[in-house]
Amino acid sequence: MRVIEVALIVACATISAGFLDDMEGYDKNKRPHFGRAVADGCAFYIEVYKIGPVSEASMSMTTDIYLRQNWSDPRLARAANDVLDHSTSNRSYFSLAGEDAANVWKPKIYFTDAISEKTPSEVSVAQFLQVYRDGWLYSSKRVVLTTRCPLSLKFFPMDVQVCSICFESYELDDSEQFIFWENDVVFTDISAESTATFHINQRAKHTSRTTFWPSINANYTTLCMEIRLTRKLTM
Repeated sequence: MRVIEVALIVACATISAGFLDDMEGYDKNKRPHFGRAVADGCAFYIEVYKIGPVSEASMSMTTDIYLRQNWSDPRLARAANDVLDHSTSNRSYFSLAGEDAANVWKPKIYFTDAISEKTPSEVSVAQFLQVYRDGWLYSSKRVVLTTRCPLSLKFFPMDVQVCSICFESYELDDSEQFIFWENDVVFTDISAESTATFHINQRAKHTSRTTFWPSINANYTTLCMEIRLTRKLTM
């Protein structure tokens, strides 16, 4: 697993500034294998940092997560090698942030049941990228999501709820961009006190389903994580 070393990002990012300047023809709006009958595979996993609140009034759940992604962009391999060959670091990657990160193609996804999506106020940079010699990229993005969660109160206060966070491709179908889970969902430093009214089962289930849209003759994959919540009997 390629894990971001947060303390080293700032130092590494300085050597990458403007690394795309000399790449003629690179287009961040075109996928890495554009024009070829090859789908760009994008692997995902999620680290859950915090859950709550869960609201019966708005039928919603708020979750603070790290969205991790891996994909390959062979177009970047030559530029990445040039950067690393002139670096004093012995690492096999360098990091991007800000404008440089914005100029790199990224998987196109959206959260299907999102009510709101924002970057936490204490986070200065929304997304970091690591670029490897062979053109592989690793992305880490922290986001606070409020998603719809229809709660059934039939068995209140002995109820157990299951809330899902789902995302899927937009613009590109499975023949162009294929998304899949790389690892199980991970809970990071989270406790039962993360929500005032529910205990959190830290074994989240992750699923994948493919939907065929006959109107456009295309398949789209949806990835979901399901979080099981058991109501507390004492407040």
